[in-house]
Amino acid sequence: MIQGLAAIPYVGAVALGTAIGINTTGKNVLEISNAITKKIQENPEIINTPQFKGLAFAMGLRVPGVIAPDADEMEKVRQDIEKNLKPGETKPPKIDLTETLPLPEEELLPRLPGFGEGEKPDVPLTTGGSEIPEQLPIIFAKKGIGENNPPGPLPKSTKRVEEGKEIIEKQMDVAVEDKKIFDYFDGIEELYDNEWYGSDKNIKNFILNREPNDVPYSYEENVFQQYGQTRPLHEFFEDEYQGGVGDLGNADAAKVMVGGGMYRYGEFNAPEYYDEYRDKLVEYTMDTLGKELKGYRLTRKDEMDKYFSGIDTDEFGIKSFSLDKKTALGFQYLWSDYFTNQDGSPREDLVLIEAPIDVESLLMRGKSNEKEIVVDGGYLEPDKMNFYDIKGNLLKGAERGSLKKTTKKADGGIVELLNL
Repeated sequence: MIQGLAAIPYVGAVALGTAIGINTTGKNVLEISNAITKKIQENPEIINTPQFKGLAFAMGLRVPGVIAPDADEMEKVRQDIEKNLKPGETKPPKIDLTETLPLPEEELLPRLPGFGEGEKPDVPLTTGGSEIPEQLPIIFAKKGIGENNPPGPLPKSTKRVEEGKEIIEKQMDVAVEDKKIFDYFDGIEELYDNEWYGSDKNIKNFILNREPNDVPYSYEENVFQQYGQTRPLHEFFEDEYQGGVGDLGNADAAKVMVGGGMYRYGEFNAPEYYDEYRDKLVEYTMDTLGKELKGYRLTRKDEMDKYFSGIDTDEFGIKSFSLDKKTALGFQYLWSDYFTNQDGSPREDLVLIEAPIDVESLLMRGKSNEKEIVVDGGYLEPDKMNFYDIKGNLLKGAERGSLKKTTKKADGGIVELLNL
C-alpha cells in the first residue's frame, strides 16, 4: 500500500507513527512500520490528512492517490497560470489574419422589392405552415488576395502571449532540472555502493586480502575486527547524521566525519579515507550538476536572523540543504517542536532559505530520499540568498549573485513558490 515504508530510518518511523496516534515506545523500526501499515488499513482516511501527506512526501514515501496532485489541484494550477496570463481572461483571443469587408454598393445584387432602404420589409408574418421564407446570404469581399492588394504584416506577439511562453518554458526547465537531480542521487548510490573502493564490498576485500606490510586503513581494519562492522565506516556516520535537512539528526556525526581525527564519536574515529571520499563526491557532483547548485532549507526565523547578526561565517557550522524545493517545504508538516505547533499545524515563524551552493563546500552525502546535501556553512553568503515565508512571500531577497535576477514577490503564494 505504501512504497518505501520499510526503508525509512527509525527517527522517521517514530515521527510518522506518532503523527497518526501510534505508541512507538519500546518498538523497533520494523514493528513501528507494521503498526503504521495496520493503522492505515483500518483507517484509510489517515492518508488524506495534511500531516501525513507532508511527512510521507518529506520521507520519499509513495502513497497511491495521495502524493501526486489530484484533479482539483491540477485545475487550480491551470487557473493560476491563466490568471497570470491576463486577469479576467482564460483563453488567448483568436487572431483572424484575413480582413473581410462588405462589398461596395455598386457590386451588390439588385435590390429586391420590399427590401429597399427605409422601406418596411414585405415579408408575410406567416406562411400558413407550408413554406419558410428564404434568408438571403450577406456577401463579403475578401481583401488581401492578389498582387495589387497584398495582405498586411502579421500582428506582433502580444505581451500576454510572451508571458504564456515564459510560463511554459519555465515548467519545461523545472522538469529537466528535476530529472537531473533524481539521476544525480541514483548515480551517487551506485558510485559509493559499487564502483568506488570505499564501497562495502571493496573495503572488506581490501581489509581481508591486504598484504602484511600495508598500512593504509589500519583503523578501518580494527573496527572491522573488533566491532564486526560489515559496512563502510562512512555509512555509519552518514546514518547517524540522517535527518539533517530537518535538523533532527545528530550533527556531531558530521563534525567527527570531517574533523580529520580531532574528534571521536563514541568508539569511532572518522574514516582514514575521508579525503578520498570527499574528493569523489565533489568530482561526481561537478560532472553531474555543475559548479553551483541551488539548495533549499526549511528553518525558523531565528536562524535567518543569525545570518545577518554580523557573526563570522565560520560560525554557521555544518548545514544541510535539499536540492528539491518541495521536499524542503514538506518538513512544515513534520510533527516536531521545531516545525509545528502543539496541534500539528506549521509554526508561523518558519522560513524557507534558497541558497546558491558552491560544489567545493560539499562535505558528505545526505539522504537520497530528501535530496539532501551536507555543506560547510562557512561558504554561505547571506546577501546571495533568498528568504521566504511558507506562503511564498519574499522576506529578504538576494542583493547579488545568481539568485538576484530571479528574486520577486510571489503573487500566487505557495503555488508559485513550488513552481507548480
